[in-house]
Amino acid sequence: MTAEVASGKIHYYPEKALSAGVTSGEAVLDCLVDGEWLTDCKVASEEPSGYDFGAAALRMAPLFKMKPQPDPTKQPAAGARIQVPINFNLPT
Repeated sequence: MTAEVASGKIHYYPEKALSAGVTSGEAVLDCLVDGEWLTDCKVASEEPSGYDFGAAALRMAPLFKMKPQPDPTKQPAAGARIQVPINFNLPT
């Protein structure tokens, strides 16, 4: 399973991290598979903490759409919860 994002992540980079000079971070969301969309996402973790990477990932969550797997037996079933890692890196 992969999640696709319809627009660039740079628009979602946390202002708090940007202001502090933090150039990268990660958040992991725990989301519910609802057909082809991911819903009911919650922050499972964020690193480094305190710079709003989790909140930024949650703002992106409505854009996430399931990409069908070539092998349908490996597709998460509707109602399953999955972990979605989101990496944030400022361009250099």
